[in-house]
Amino acid sequence: MNLTHNATFTQQNNILIKQLLDKINNLERRVEYLESNKSLQKKAKPINVFKWLNSHGAEIKNKTFQDYNLVFEKLEWIKPIYLTFICRKGSVIGYSHIILNKLKENIFVAFKSRKKIFYFNGKKWKIFTLEKLIQLIRKINRHMLGLFLDWTSQEQISQDKYNEYSKHILGGDTRQRKKNAVQIYGILWNKLKKDSEKSYNVRLSF
Repeated sequence: MNLTHNATFTQQNNILIKQLLDKINNLERRVEYLESNKSLQKKAKPINVFKWLNSHGAEIKNKTFQDYNLVFEKLEWIKPIYLTFICRKGSVIGYSHIILNKLKENIFVAFKSRKKIFYFNGKKWKIFTLEKLIQLIRKINRHMLGLFLDWTSQEQISQDKYNEYSKHILGGDTRQRKKNAVQIYGILWNKLKKDSEKSYNVRLSF
């Protein structure tokens, strides 16, 4: 009878010891996980966006970024089809469409945490400011106007249509052109923006 009692006690004791060991192992794993998270948090200090961009140069996450100045130096790639699009859709959508079609060539980067666009000038990364966009649109304006004059010299359109299309191409007065540029900048940023931590595994400061 005592032997049976002792065997039962030993069995219960072994079960308790196993349960305790399992709890200890679980606690050790949890502590290890928390410690690893702390070390990750320490490593994830924000890095200045220019320091990070310029440390990569033209190569970021297996993508080669083009020299902005070379891409927009000549505008022969802007075909008459874009003129048709501007005449039908207006300045904001039309010019956004032209620039958006070049984004696949890796010209700009942008991040969700700050409404700024950055470009590579062949040597270093810089902010693509609203003024820089206005200059680019002005340059495209002149090219589109040339296409428009060529087209109207061959096609007969009413004076009303001529005035309407001219307004779309030129974008209105100075105040309206700036307003258009603000909208276009927003469209570009929304298309380009990425979460730096998810896409590049880095926290950026601006």
